[in-house]
Amino acid sequence: MRDVLIVAIIAACVPVALFRPWIGIMGWTILSIMNPHRYTWRAAEWPLAAAVALATLIGVLITRDRRNWSVPAPAAALIAFMAWITVTFPFSFSVADSYDMWQRVMKIDLMILVALVVLTTRRHVMMLAWVLVCSIGLYGFKGGLFTILNGGVYRVWGPLAVSSRVITNWRLRS
Repeated sequence: MRDVLIVAIIAACVPVALFRPWIGIMGWTILSIMNPHRYTWRAAEWPLAAAVALATLIGVLITRDRRNWSVPAPAAALIAFMAWITVTFPFSFSVADSYDMWQRVMKIDLMILVALVVLTTRRHVMMLAWVLVCSIGLYGFKGGLFTILNGGVYRVWGPLAVSSRVITNWRLRS
């Protein structure tokens, strides 16, 4: 039942993101930070964040909403950093192990750049801040409740990452 509910909510977000890309940014942020689909059985394997991201990118191109195409200094620094990561990527210790992380970072950074383009008003930025607060606050609330109920015996973890193989390999090497 959870799968159907989560997928239905995300499926409703996709067409909205086509006509209001800033709402697509909010949906993508919820999926990326809170990971509600990771608490389901089947939807955890589906590329739901990619669907919302694709709808948002298409929405940026087809909508008449106001967009800010200027490149302020922080955006230029992010673009330069993305270029630097890409240039140095072939020289990493293990290109095969690094590819998953490079791909993940590039997707996240691309959506940050899209957010800089579509979040044009103070209201948009405040809503993004609240989405972030609520997404992270869910883990604080859930983890705090878990800790209180279990007397602080267990460690609180978030949902597993998509590419847990890369993170596990990185933890073993450190």
